[in-house]
Amino acid sequence: MKHLFPLLEETITTFCQKIVTQKRQKKIAVAVSGGSDSMALCLLINAWAQNNQCTVVALTVNHNLRENSLEEAKTVQTWMKDKNIEHHILTWEHGPITTGIQKKARQARYELLTNFCNQNNIQTICTAHHGADQLETFLMRLSKGSGLEGLSVMKECSVWNHVTIARPLLLMQPDILKEYLQSVSQDYIQDPSNNNLKFERIQWRSFLNNMKEQGLLMQQFPQSLERLQSVNSFIDETIEDAWNDVVSLTPASATLAIVPLLQLHECIATKIIARILQHVSGKTYAAAYDKMLDIFQQLQENRFKKLSAGGCVIEQQRAQLIILKDERLKNAAA
Repeated sequence: MKHLFPLLEETITTFCQKIVTQKRQKKIAVAVSGGSDSMALCLLINAWAQNNQCTVVALTVNHNLRENSLEEAKTVQTWMKDKNIEHHILTWEHGPITTGIQKKARQARYELLTNFCNQNNIQTICTAHHGADQLETFLMRLSKGSGLEGLSVMKECSVWNHVTIARPLLLMQPDILKEYLQSVSQDYIQDPSNNNLKFERIQWRSFLNNMKEQGLLMQQFPQSLERLQSVNSFIDETIEDAWNDVVSLTPASATLAIVPLLQLHECIATKIIARILQHVSGKTYAAAYDKMLDIFQQLQENRFKKLSAGGCVIEQQRAQLIILKDERLKNAAA
């Protein structure tokens, strides 16, 4: 790795020192599908860990979506055993799935991975998302009219189910990861779903691969994304400053003070409403921006009436909004 791949080495070393060493973590998990990206990430982090008193735990999710998925997971297990890396296969048990396959698989994958980490006292799991993934996600969200938060796409670190999801390769391109694997004579699995054009992400990937200007776009995108993320961070800080004046939380409900909420810019106010609904409902994703804007405008025009949104019931009591989890969601979960 050294000399031949200095940028990769520097990226992994900087990340591990910040996330692992400074937080005194003795174990770190890596999600390994067996594809080139995750195989490279696992080997890179393990190379660092061997010299820094840290243990890598590789986790492979068998999604049970293809006939040979278990065999592929066992192949990864063999590769990990050859490298003396602890490895576990996590299996998603489910019935027939006909719609939203990728979204449901992602949800299940993160639940399995983070549950394992919580049960084994592992604070951080690394995933191999890279620069091309960022651009694909940006275009997908742009095509759906996402706001600033959505267009800021993936952060280096986020939290899911009390576990830090770390993405150290966001500034790397996939080609260099394949070159690294070739340099260490490591094979990898080629997932046929990566060529299946029925999936939206694969359609965008095909579109980008056919663009003559792809190289220039890849070079300029990180700089633009950094600016978007900077503005989004400023908005987050503004929300934090306003939070205590507007929001009162309990484990099962929330109260919003209408007067201070209406004094905020609609961008800040709608995000606060969305985050409150997400907290109360327990949903993974925030409610749609258009719905949050409609609630805010109803309050501005003094025409708010009791409604359901984002898995919650919202009603006005004098100068407050009372937000409770929708009973229909409770009954569905029971």
